[in-house]
Amino acid sequence: MPVQIEVQHLSFTAWETKENLLQDVSLSVHQGERIGLVGASGSGKTTLTYFLAGVQRMALAGKTEGRIFYNGISADDFFENPEPDFRVGMALQNPDSQIFSATVYEEIGYGLPEDALFDKKLNAALEQVGLEKLKHAPIRSLSLGQKQRVVIASFLVHEPDFFILDEPTNSLDAPATDALFEVLDHLKSTILIIEHDVERLCDWAQRMVEMEAGKIVAEGSPERWLQETRRLPKLYRIGAALARPEHRESIFVRPSKLLHFSPECSRENNFQTQSTAQKPESEPLLRLETVHCGYKKDQPVLSDISFSVRKNERLAILGHNACGKTTLLKHLAGILQPISGDIFLNNRKMNHEPPEKRFGQVGFVFQNPDYQLFETTVERECGFCLRTQSASESEISEKTAFWLKRFGLASLNTRSPLSLSFGEKRRLTLASVLVSGAELIALDEPTTALDEENISILKKLLLDLSESSGKTLIFATHDVDFALDVATRILVIGNGGLLADFPVDEISNEDFHAMQISLPFSSRLAINSGFLDYPVGSQKILTALNQNQS
Repeated sequence: MPVQIEVQHLSFTAWETKENLLQDVSLSVHQGERIGLVGASGSGKTTLTYFLAGVQRMALAGKTEGRIFYNGISADDFFENPEPDFRVGMALQNPDSQIFSATVYEEIGYGLPEDALFDKKLNAALEQVGLEKLKHAPIRSLSLGQKQRVVIASFLVHEPDFFILDEPTNSLDAPATDALFEVLDHLKSTILIIEHDVERLCDWAQRMVEMEAGKIVAEGSPERWLQETRRLPKLYRIGAALARPEHRESIFVRPSKLLHFSPECSRENNFQTQSTAQKPESEPLLRLETVHCGYKKDQPVLSDISFSVRKNERLAILGHNACGKTTLLKHLAGILQPISGDIFLNNRKMNHEPPEKRFGQVGFVFQNPDYQLFETTVERECGFCLRTQSASESEISEKTAFWLKRFGLASLNTRSPLSLSFGEKRRLTLASVLVSGAELIALDEPTTALDEENISILKKLLLDLSESSGKTLIFATHDVDFALDVATRILVIGNGGLLADFPVDEISNEDFHAMQISLPFSSRLAINSGFLDYPVGSQKILTALNQNQS
């Protein structure tokens, strides 16, 4: 395949921080290639794709060295006189940052010639991303996952020759993610995807490129990359621990093949977990009684919702895109008021109390971190809640330093929050809510934009908050593995109501199948190999395997 884009010794230093975001990067992209770009948060992935898309001058400020060629033409010449037959498209990590129109129809059709094929192209793109029923819907009415699909569809109608997608599955459920990769498989475009779901990416990509500290440190086919990387995905760490020594080299295959291969297990099925069931006599902290949730009185999103959450419980809310997970959390935080029914916090009815009445009692982390960042520095953002509680300067300084360090943000304390990467913003919003000491913490898609290492840190942190500090956690997530590792209980919502309510250690494979929720790769591998009989999170599996080894 001919070389379509050539990057030669590209380096970039940010003026604000003097940080070397890219260091001597060289990369060849061949026509029609499928590339997976991976690496820890802040490793330079998005910065590199800004240069590949030619938008670095709008997105970045700093010193650049090196050259980029498009079909043999230097970047400066190419973008001054772009080739009509070579189009570059980039779906950004945050869909809100590149949506300009009022409706789905207008956004997807933006810039498309209004010829005889206009409606045909637009309708085809809508069908490809599963939004045909929302053709004329207002953008403001969409979930973040639906907005991501709108952005992707707006590029599909233009059929770019080189298509970059930055964390496209961040807010997508498993069926929508499967559908997206199926669509991408049928495109003729050259495609590069940044993705923290490395296991899924290994199943799709022809070539993996790994970055670390602004450098490319490993690349090759997924099979080759898995043997070279220093950041082996959890699925393969589990596979290596499960397999007999003579079979361990055989695990470095694509995930779908590994699941069918199911390395012969060298361990007995002796997985045990402590019961996570709560004592029935403990007092409910939160209680919902026949609550109808929504934005319009005559159009409830969820109806007849009744459940209670006891102190120290960790409740995961699962469900497909746009089923009402975020809507429910906003009602718990007081951002929205119920259409009917009652919400009680510590036995006090909260229906018509403004959100500020719950300040210090309920902390809420939005799905999109940009919705709750407004201070001038990272340090001030983290300490905002404490200042509203009239904490002393010494307390504010001590607590913000503690939480910024725990989330790996201490070195960024003087930066503007808006200058951070999406993953760094996510960690900052988590820190700025946890610093408040709220009794109940609600988190909307807390793993969005976090890499595997930071998800592992978040799991341990939330477990510690619950078990050592007595916090009650409620989180909506598409990350089933995260739910299985952290939650004591799982709620499933869909079809406008509550579908299921399970203690996490009583859920079976059949329950997940009935709810049309896919099991994570790690659970499937451990079950297929005979180590498990029921779904368990990857961190629990690895802990059990390490204990068996010792």
